[in-house]
Amino acid sequence: MVEKIPWGEWAEGAVDVIKDNLDPFLDAIYTVLNWMANTTQDMLMTVPDLWMILIISVFSLLVTRKIIMSGLIAVALLVIWNMGLWELSVLTLTLVVVAAIISLLVGIPLGILSAKSNLLNKGMKVVLDFMQTMPSFVYLIPVVILFRLGNVPGIIATVIFALPPVVRFTDLGIREVPKELKEVSESFGTNWLQKLTKVELPMAKPTIMAGINQC
Repeated sequence: MVEKIPWGEWAEGAVDVIKDNLDPFLDAIYTVLNWMANTTQDMLMTVPDLWMILIISVFSLLVTRKIIMSGLIAVALLVIWNMGLWELSVLTLTLVVVAAIISLLVGIPLGILSAKSNLLNKGMKVVLDFMQTMPSFVYLIPVVILFRLGNVPGIIATVIFALPPVVRFTDLGIREVPKELKEVSESFGTNWLQKLTKVELPMAKPTIMAGINQC
């Protein structure tokens, strides 16, 4: 009889090693993310329910310029409020907002670095492909094991799902900046930071915004 490979024992051992050696680091991440989630939720809960519905509806109208869609959003939010599920909805909104902020803060710099280094770009593609194709429940299990139940695993799982578009579109936007514009900026004596902030990022803004829209 063929002996089975002890995958379970190996996985349990790996988790124990991670916890033993990285426990302070994991606790720091948990503390920061939990603080962000609680602070954001408290801020959102201070706004009266109906005022929050109005703010979200007006914001959607300003962004989409579509009256019907904004009206449907308002009706849907009113139904949720009427069913007594508003607090849970605010919690969901909190997780999305925090995850989106983290995805932007991490994804845009990573996209810039990826655009500047072909070697890093090749490695990033493998990681990003893995993040986008792997079902969320697969990486949610180890995240829960490492960070316990609560808001933090949900935030991390959402970041894993939302980060790749931001990185990819930022990389694409920087790479699509015409070479001539870069050469002109260099001829005027700009350093790498000036070229990035005054030439590359402004030119790449539409593409980067497309990635933010998918975040």
